[in-house]
Amino acid sequence: MRGLPKLAATVAFALSTLSAPRATGADLRAQDAVDLFIDACVTDVLGLRPRVNDPSRITSQVTRDFGFQVEGRLRSRPVYEFNFKGSRARVFTSQDRGLCAAWVSHAEEADIQAAFERAVQRAAAEGRATLEPAPADLRTEAGGTLHAWVLRSQKAKLVLSITTSLPAFQVQHVMTASTAP
Repeated sequence: MRGLPKLAATVAFALSTLSAPRATGADLRAQDAVDLFIDACVTDVLGLRPRVNDPSRITSQVTRDFGFQVEGRLRSRPVYEFNFKGSRARVFTSQDRGLCAAWVSHAEEADIQAAFERAVQRAAAEGRATLEPAPADLRTEAGGTLHAWVLRSQKAKLVLSITTSLPAFQVQHVMTASTAP
């Protein structure tokens, strides 16, 4: 009789795990990459609080191994490589000619799209800005999917976009912020 409460607890736990839907964990690389993008490209422009609060989780360095070109020219500004210790996210950032970009080496597509949309909505709310989707989401020539929003505040007007699943490039996803006229 002494083992009966333990058995009942084990059976109750087993039944609860069978009846409750399993929560699938989101790809942590996606959230880390989006947070870094918002900090690098949006936070200062809108005067928001940083998202990445523990810099000890990240290593960073200027890299010359990343030769992404803009309009056929190599970037004139340095590209920084960030590596998150916990999630193992690898993100490259750079600002050049009014465009700030973050390139993500690997993250689940649905997770990074969802994290990006939440971050854009949060940035708009915190920056007291209006947010409107760009005219249409579309497939790119490189085979990726582009989603974009226009964020308007008293401080700035930004176009925020994410292009996912870019098999032709060294990276899987690209997030950009650019000032709009």
